[in-house]
Amino acid sequence: KSDPSRQHDFWGHTEPFSAELLRELYGDLVRYRRLVAESCDLLIAEGYLLPLERQQIIGAAVAFARERGLS
Repeated sequence: KSDPSRQHDFWGHTEPFSAELLRELYGDLVRYRRLVAESCDLLIAEGYLLPLERQQIIGAAVAFARERGLS
């Protein structure tokens, strides 16, 4: 069964990045969270995301990145 609190359930098939690649791309979880929040804000401004979904999306993305080893 799909779990809507998990980021990877929002789309079809995904191949999660390794912890090493996540660190190379984003540095740390604080920077990753900021980048996700900025992306959400842009999507809200463009009308693709509802403001009430922002925190859920950020939380799910950060939790998934943490599970994959980003700290």
